[in-house]
Amino acid sequence: MINIIAAPLGWLMRWLFELTGNYGLTIILFAAATKLIMLPLSIWVQKNSIKMVRLQPQVNEIAARYAGDKDKAAQEQLELYKKEKYRPLLGVVPMLIQIPIIVGLINVVYNPLKFLLRLSADTIDALSAAAASALGVETLGAAGQLITARMAQDSAYASAFSAVSGSGAREALAKINALDFRLFGLDLSQTPSLSEASWLLIVPALAALSSLLLSELQNRFNVLQKEQKRKSQTGMTLFLTLFSLAFAFLVPAAIGVYWAVGNLAAILIMFFVNALIPPKKYIDYEVLEASKKTLESAQRAQKQSGPTREQKKRAKADYKRFFSPDNEGKELVFYSVKNGFYRYYKDLIERILAESDIVIHYVTSDANDEVFSLASERFIPYYIEGNNLIYFFMKLDTELMVMTMPEIEKYYYKRSLVRKDIDYVYTFHAMVSTHMIYRTGAFDHYDTILCVGPHHTAEIRETERVYGLPEKRLVEFGYPLLDDLRESYELLEKKDSRFQVLIAPSHHDGNILDSCIDGVLNAVMGRGWRIIVRPHPQYMRHNSGRLAELAQRYSDCSDVEFETDFSTNDSLYTSDLMITDWSGISMEYSFTTLRPCLFINTPMKVLNPEYEKINLEPIQIKIRDKIGVSLNTDETQRLTDVINDIKNGRILTKDDIDKIVKDTVYNVGSKGAAGSDYIIGEINRRRSAGSNS
Repeated sequence: MINIIAAPLGWLMRWLFELTGNYGLTIILFAAATKLIMLPLSIWVQKNSIKMVRLQPQVNEIAARYAGDKDKAAQEQLELYKKEKYRPLLGVVPMLIQIPIIVGLINVVYNPLKFLLRLSADTIDALSAAAASALGVETLGAAGQLITARMAQDSAYASAFSAVSGSGAREALAKINALDFRLFGLDLSQTPSLSEASWLLIVPALAALSSLLLSELQNRFNVLQKEQKRKSQTGMTLFLTLFSLAFAFLVPAAIGVYWAVGNLAAILIMFFVNALIPPKKYIDYEVLEASKKTLESAQRAQKQSGPTREQKKRAKADYKRFFSPDNEGKELVFYSVKNGFYRYYKDLIERILAESDIVIHYVTSDANDEVFSLASERFIPYYIEGNNLIYFFMKLDTELMVMTMPEIEKYYYKRSLVRKDIDYVYTFHAMVSTHMIYRTGAFDHYDTILCVGPHHTAEIRETERVYGLPEKRLVEFGYPLLDDLRESYELLEKKDSRFQVLIAPSHHDGNILDSCIDGVLNAVMGRGWRIIVRPHPQYMRHNSGRLAELAQRYSDCSDVEFETDFSTNDSLYTSDLMITDWSGISMEYSFTTLRPCLFINTPMKVLNPEYEKINLEPIQIKIRDKIGVSLNTDETQRLTDVINDIKNGRILTKDDIDKIVKDTVYNVGSKGAAGSDYIIGEINRRRSAGSNS
């Protein structure tokens, strides 16, 4: 393989040597020639690099939006690259090509008798054997031809070579004696060494200094490299400089000269392609800088919102406590993503505790979850996050596991590897449909679904039919949170007499916060209304930087506030109007207050591209115009007129909305009794089966 690479390089070296008659000049011209040959590739890389930097604001926006979700950010970035036909690996192609060139060049330099002088293999073998015999060794190693050439040029070994017979031997020795390895008095066939002080040490120094100069200039003028962080630039500069220095001490000085000249040629080519294809012509650097600040803000916010060192220790300790040998025999486990999700479990848990002897183990990934204040002998909370959470799911040993988190088994969090008969129970944290805003197969690996209403039952059964899935246990559960909301709403007194507007977007791409929040706020601000922006918990989790930037932007607006505490629903109860897009909270609001919603037609939230295979209209589309009014994103100037219509009762009556509630939700007012009855009954059934066995 090396010979295949070395052959054309040897031909080029031979041609340059015949042209110049000077070995050192041949090396210099060879370095320049290889860079010139690679010029079209350098131009190609320049175009690709410009495309990368031009895309960087979008990449930064993605990274800021999903600051808490690296997998999602990587997926979105890959989609962007595919859309723009950008090849991120193209930038390393010159380096990859340089490697075989260097390998081939080393072979050429180590074998001058073969590649430069074109001696026959038999002649080379005969001369090498004579050199080895004179030195009293069997072989000369990888540098055999260089050693042979230097010995043949040394009169002290003339007698050893005079004995070489065969045709061409004398002519070969004449060619060798005519070969001058020197450049400015330096023997380029020799390998520099720190053990021997000589002018040859200049070569490693030149290789290192040229690498340092190239790296520093690339950090300032290379379209892609100058966008790297200074820490990365410094690290790469230091690495390349030290590598060049060390490398030049391992190979003949000819290769060190090639390296230094190649670096200098690369500098000239960089300036040439910058002049030929100027980056400033294609890149908006002001937009780029703004995106960097947004990303930095998001990263700071994410870092601040992440667990502290003490919390990590606590999570580790709780993980050990959960799996302690003294804590075996768990029958029922609940898992919560963060604080505020307890409200979806509250009625289930309270009824289970009141009507059974079951001990509930409640795992949360929020160190500040309110549930820790509820701890008792039969309600035991744990804080588990990070990698320990992945292991928690893998090692779980219980009878029933209740969650509001879809997509188990699809990503990080798997069904237990320890126990195969766990009943995984899913309960919804929104009343929306199952087949459009949840990803494909989001519920495939659950055993039991606590259904909110007839739409869930129909959708899951149709999904099972379309995909040939086994039937799950479906419980006509309802939505106990709605019962709690309606009770609290009846008792709550509004403290602020001002008209209150709640802006509650979803977390999907293109939601109100990402598409038209400025237009919405500009339409409702300055009218004496109290305006509350309540982002979706998942948006806050994955887009904390974007949220922090918005809050900062409107920090001087006294009538606008951003609500990020999801442990209370006061703003949901007390608001006179909700503005949303495709969030399921619209039904919570309208079904609780019996007031209409104002919908903004942002891009529809579709996480399942196959949702149309389920021939049922999603409830969030079906019900949209039954409980409110919709406006397009470019119609925000009409918000005031529509809001006034809602204020004056010209849209829908309370009786109209109440009838929709009863048609949409199972067992309104039962507080999810069917769900707790199922859980208690299933655990009792398993207990009975265990005692009988």
